[in-house]
Amino acid sequence: LGVAIHVAAFSLWCTLALPTTVVELATGFAYGPVRGFICSIVCKTVGAFNAFLVVSLVRRFRGWRVPEALRPRLVALERKPLATMLGIRLMPLPLGIKNYGLAVCGVRFLPYMAAGAMVNV
Repeated sequence: LGVAIHVAAFSLWCTLALPTTVVELATGFAYGPVRGFICSIVCKTVGAFNAFLVVSLVRRFRGWRVPEALRPRLVALERKPLATMLGIRLMPLPLGIKNYGLAVCGVRFLPYMAAGAMVNV
């Protein structure tokens, strides 16, 4: 039960784009290296899924689009989505900026989630 509550709370934490380093360290201390590692991966992946879902819904109902001035810069995301997202996810930027920023760009779900899961491991 404690792990389930932790997963729900940490996933919400990631969804809200709050800093995750302290929570990840606490997860490792609370559940040990292996269970803590697995718990962190699950939580960050669920948080990325939630961010994608939120942005998809807002894009659909509010009609959000990437500004025309930025569209030429999205060519790499269209040609090689997984490789580009892996590169972006490895950049030293806050997790929320990467999650929500990529989702706003209109990337497809599977490469988005695959890149997030790969980088989390």
